Order: sequence, then structure tokens, then C-alpha cells
Amino acid sequence: MNCKEVKKLFALFLENEISQDQRAEIEKHLKTCPKCSQLLDEFSQLWTSLDQREKVQASPNFWIKLQQRIINSKERKSSVMDLVDMLIRFALPAAAAAALMAAIFVGNYLGNFSMPDGQTLSSELQYLTVFNDMPAGSIEEIYFKINLEE
Repeated sequence: MNCKEVKKLFALFLENEISQDQRAEIEKHLKTCPKCSQLLDEFSQLWTSLDQREKVQASPNFWIKLQQRIINSKERKSSVMDLVDMLIRFALPAAAAAALMAAIFVGNYLGNFSMPDGQTLSSELQYLTVFNDMPAGSIEEIYFKINLEE
């Protein structure tokens, strides 16, 4: 056995709840490993001091009060989670809708930007020669037809 395995079995070793084979292996390891032997001695002292302490008797209503406190803490947590859930459910879509409305407004404003001579930007697009070679039925052609008909 190695140190890690032995340390895992300390409590069972002290309580005599392991097989004789495991006990023999642990004792063999303890003879060759001073660190584990010292640690077992310290653990044994702690174990016996805990056994010597006076056992505390819980009040008759202890479990009922404990369960009620657990339920109350869950209710407090759930009310906070309800608030977060409500924010996610309503505030985020409302913010997204507001951002979309702002984008539409800004886009509309920029699309109808007046030129110094009173023409709009969309009417100026008809004079750009770059768009003369659009394929028939393309999205670009349809877009310009719609905008220039206004």
C-alpha cells in the first residue's frame, strides 16, 4: 500500500472496521513510513479526544427549526431568481426592441438626408453610373426601383 491509500483508511483502521489483510498491510506500511505513522498517531489522539467529549443533545424542535430555516432560505433565493428571470424575460426583449427602433429611426433619417439643393440622397442614387450594370431581377435592381419610384 502507498501513503495515499493508507491515509484513506485511517478512520476505518482506528475503528477496527477493515479486514485483517488490510490491517496487516497498513501496519506493514506504518513500520516503513515515519510520516504516515506520525500522522496516524496525531489522528488517533484527535479521534480519542472527540470520543471523550460530552455529547450534546439537540433540542426537541431542532430538526423542525432547521428545516424551516432551509425552506426560508430557499424562498429568499427563489425570489431573487424570480426577479432575475423577470428581467431576462422582459427587460432584454424590451431593450432589443428599443435598439431596433432606434436603428430604424436613424436609418430612415439618414436615408432621407436632404442635399443642399433640396433633393434627397435616394434621388441622387439614380445619377451614379456604378449601378447601371445590375443584372435584371437582382436584389439591387429591385431595391433601386423601389427607392426611385418614391
